Amino acid sequence: MLTKFIQRDMDVRGLGFQLYETPLSGVPPVLEYGLKMDTLKEGICGSGDSFEMNHSETDYNIVDMEAYPLALIAQQENIPFLCLKYISDDAGSDAADDWSVQVHLASEAFKKILFS
Repeated sequence: MLTKFIQRDMDVRGLGFQLYETPLSGVPPVLEYGLKMDTLKEGICGSGDSFEMNHSETDYNIVDMEAYPLALIAQQENIPFLCLKYISDDAGSDAADDWSVQVHLASEAFKKILFS
């Protein structure tokens, strides 16, 4: 379960901003928003469009492309937001094959979490 989000592609430290800070947005570098479930561990998601190779960043422990903007919009519109991520592939050469299998396992895992 994710309740902290980082826009990992944002790096304008050369202009005097913090790493991950979006200039003039008023949003802190780490956006904290989301519902929590006592039964799940919390994580920090680094969202971005770039591919991450050899993950060595310690500010976040999961990578995706869409959670940050979804959390930001939910926060701005005061919409309850629950973000669950399921690792669907290893981003390697077999990613497409991995995904086709894992997507079915993810739906069962989410069903178990949300409805039991």
